[in-house]
Amino acid sequence: MTDHIATSPTTAFSTAPPPILTDTRVPGPLPAAGLPASTRLAPTRPSPAGLALGLQLGGVALWLVSLGHIHPYRSGPAGLIGQLPWVWWAGLAAVVLGLVVAAVQPNPSWTLGSGVVALAVVLHATAPAAESVPRFWVAYVHAGFADYIGRTGRTLPDLDARMSWPGLFAAAGMAARAMGVPTTWFIRWAPLVFNLAYLLPLRALASASLRTERARWAALALFVAGDWVGQDYFSPQAIGLFFYLAVLAVVVRWFPEIRTSWFQSSLRRGWDRWWSSPSEGSWVLDSLGRLPAPNPTEAPALAAGRGTRVALVGALLLISGGLVVTHQLTPVGLCVALAFLTFVGRTQLRNLWLIVLVMIIAWLSWIAQPYWAGHLSQIFGGFGQFGSNVGSSLGSHLDTKVPLAHRLVLDARILDPGIVGAAVVVAVAVSWLRGRTDWTMAALCVAPVSLAAGQSYGGEVILRIFLFSLPAACVLIAGTLELPDRQSRKARDGIPTTGLAGPRPSRVAMAGVAAVGILLVGLFPLTRWGNESFEAIAPEDMAVAQWVVDNVPTGSTLLVPDTDTPVYFERIADLRIVDLTPYISEPPSAFLASILDFGPRSWIVISRSETEAGVVEIGYASDWMAHLEQILLSSGRFVVRFETMPESWDGPASPPGSPTGLVLQEEPARTPR
Repeated sequence: MTDHIATSPTTAFSTAPPPILTDTRVPGPLPAAGLPASTRLAPTRPSPAGLALGLQLGGVALWLVSLGHIHPYRSGPAGLIGQLPWVWWAGLAAVVLGLVVAAVQPNPSWTLGSGVVALAVVLHATAPAAESVPRFWVAYVHAGFADYIGRTGRTLPDLDARMSWPGLFAAAGMAARAMGVPTTWFIRWAPLVFNLAYLLPLRALASASLRTERARWAALALFVAGDWVGQDYFSPQAIGLFFYLAVLAVVVRWFPEIRTSWFQSSLRRGWDRWWSSPSEGSWVLDSLGRLPAPNPTEAPALAAGRGTRVALVGALLLISGGLVVTHQLTPVGLCVALAFLTFVGRTQLRNLWLIVLVMIIAWLSWIAQPYWAGHLSQIFGGFGQFGSNVGSSLGSHLDTKVPLAHRLVLDARILDPGIVGAAVVVAVAVSWLRGRTDWTMAALCVAPVSLAAGQSYGGEVILRIFLFSLPAACVLIAGTLELPDRQSRKARDGIPTTGLAGPRPSRVAMAGVAAVGILLVGLFPLTRWGNESFEAIAPEDMAVAQWVVDNVPTGSTLLVPDTDTPVYFERIADLRIVDLTPYISEPPSAFLASILDFGPRSWIVISRSETEAGVVEIGYASDWMAHLEQILLSSGRFVVRFETMPESWDGPASPPGSPTGLVLQEEPARTPR
């Protein structure tokens, strides 16, 4: 009986279909031993993980192919989007499709993480990989600061306000000397490196609020697609955002608490004491009273011994101190975020925000004193003027003087935060109706809005608010993927406190999150690279800057029609830089008189990026730089010392055949004999 079972295929494989009757007299290959022919011939389908990985790798390969067809120095008023070939779009679509395929599986695999990395590479490495010269003139300013501190060991607080917060510059200067590289070495790949670094603390933040791998990686993907603000270049604010996220990740992950805060209790007592009719408005107070109620989306603290917790607190103080000495605004944003967590009863470290506030005040009163002593109006002038600060930020994005094509860029930069904000409101409302809240992330999302009550921050406060709110907003949006579908709600399962798969999300939630992500990805080329025509640094721009560094005498004054020029990257303390933007709109005679007032040791530096910035960003006529050059040369007081002709650039601003870079020197007026 045993021998019969071992030699009977139909008995050994009870689930196989009956064997197909064939003519055994027809010669042919024998089936594999022990397997019926129908099983041997069945086609195999690729696994979902393999399909997702193949799409992601294929998308990155198409992206690599597209780089040779991108000409960043031919960008028009709409930025780089006009230079992106169909191969680039195909690669981006393949990466996004690979993410979707990985996300819709019942048990998402590690391909979600690889998809997020591939998306970051395609979106944030395109410009650095396509350009022959590292981009963005401000990065060269910072490289110059770092080079000076690395060479001399001193700062120049009277030269520039940023020198009063030299944390990044000092670290980069020392690192460059230890590595034997120039400080400009850090510029090219900084956007990609920083965006990949942000994913580490953001992953910890997502893990503190989300229980499923699908939702966690979705939050990271939304952040990668939504981080278009352009503060990820070689700058203090870039490393400052990493410190900001790192502190919040440790606080939320290791020191959470769910309680009724003294702020809520005081508000309730004050309402009952001073309001004549306590019943009116009680629904608001009842909602605040429900704020600290435990819910499945806020995890308990990670287990840690006393020694570990002490070490974590020490690390928090160290990181916060490093942040305070690195950037002006980000420590204030961190202080506000920690205060909000304290006010809603969501952290055990209730005094950490006060410690950060003391650090900020101490640094301002000690090291940064040369800055604030002469700029009190800039620091406190907008305090409490929420409307005017917001209006000054929006005004720069509603300028009607810019070309129509660039108007699309500005509109996209308003639409993008609007999409994120609307998605957050819908996500919080739907979660509330389903009995789920995540007040930790809600507090971190709302807290940065209060920064607008301080000052306009040079007209950029709205962008900074969006950047600080984006991580928590992405977690809130992705949290809708953990809302149970109809079948799970009938079973009253809810979200499990352990496990990675969780209940299957509803199709509406998956479609909504996917739609938000696709919109952000589609807008990214406009929002992120809309200024590429003047933010890109062409070889001609660097040739002008290098000639200035090699030939202009120490102590000379450099007059630049616009600050979009990389001339700052060396000899930062040897040359005086003056921005001529306030004088450009004057009549020719008045403009020339203003120029001559700077004295005979003045040099005028004109570059391609400055020309484009005047046309695209300010709204000057396309021949404004040629007109300015004519005024200067016709005066007989200036001579051309260096010029470059267009090689890699074929933009619309200058007439054909005109120089794309000039260095003019003012000669002393001759005394008549």
